[in-house]
Amino acid sequence: MGRLLVDCVVAGLFVACVCGIFYWSNLTAGTPITYDGDSPSALARINAYAQGEILPLVPLYVFRLNAPFEAAWSDFPSEDLPFFLPSLWVPWFGLANATTLFVILLQVGAAVSFVIASAVLGSGRVVGIGLGILFGLAPYGFQRGLNHINLTAFGTVPLLVMVLIILWQQREIISARVTYAICLAIAVAAGLGNPYYLSWFLGFLLVLLVAQAAQRAWALVILTAATFAVAIAGFVVQNLDTFIFVLQHGRNPEAVSRNYWGLVQFGLTIPDLVFPSAHQWEWFQERSRQLYFLQVPESMRGESQTAYLGIVALVGILWLGVDSVIRIASNRAGEVSRYFWLVAGLFAFALV
Repeated sequence: MGRLLVDCVVAGLFVACVCGIFYWSNLTAGTPITYDGDSPSALARINAYAQGEILPLVPLYVFRLNAPFEAAWSDFPSEDLPFFLPSLWVPWFGLANATTLFVILLQVGAAVSFVIASAVLGSGRVVGIGLGILFGLAPYGFQRGLNHINLTAFGTVPLLVMVLIILWQQREIISARVTYAICLAIAVAAGLGNPYYLSWFLGFLLVLLVAQAAQRAWALVILTAATFAVAIAGFVVQNLDTFIFVLQHGRNPEAVSRNYWGLVQFGLTIPDLVFPSAHQWEWFQERSRQLYFLQVPESMRGESQTAYLGIVALVGILWLGVDSVIRIASNRAGEVSRYFWLVAGLFAFALV
């Protein structure tokens, strides 16, 4: 446990320093990371929490907006914690710096969660720290940032993968009780987080449930079912304000509008993973622009073009894919890494 704590501190401090340098001009000037996209609404929500005008889990009304009426924010479902937590820092640091520091904390949290998941799943310390740092500094985190602060809370992802592997390989962490507690606690965090991260986790849990039931592994069925139920419960609690608002005022048909065309536009395509929409290396950025971004029709441009993985992750996923295909072609499917099947499942879920 002591070594794991040291590893987490090392990875976390490294990511914090890099992010601090990256956002230093914003911190010293007291300005938000960005004024574009959804950042004004994010700042408004955080400020409303800081002023005590709204509270988590109850319908959100802001009386100083939409005059002479109040602004009603609960007809559109949104997570509370990514906006409420930074509001607690606003009295000390101001609105802009509080949100910037929270974004840095989320990226540090991503690195730490990766280190923890790596240690639990048996990776070496150097590998865990190194890849944890890379994960905390993933291009995705800088792309989302303040604009989509609820998506910048991607630190739950390694822990969700860890839970799936634990349930898949029937692992124990210290004891059965500790394993139960960890799986359920992480499931609650998944439910309270963004539904984009929750949805694929629930899908994999359902696949595991079917497999465990077919094997009559009833103890595992109970744990997996409990994990699924707790995650759903977290989602219900997270959206209590919306459910209450709908009961009081009726459903807003425009609040959730991901139609079929939205699925096509925002779904993942393979080049999204390879070509960055923004990169420090100017030559690489220009090649990406010429080879991909200028070729994407205007109607298809959107958030999917922010999914660039990074060079190390691309090498890793290519290595995993080639090695697994060779083993399958050699009739050695039993030797294929379980991470390959997880990645294949995620691709099947996300790809257009």
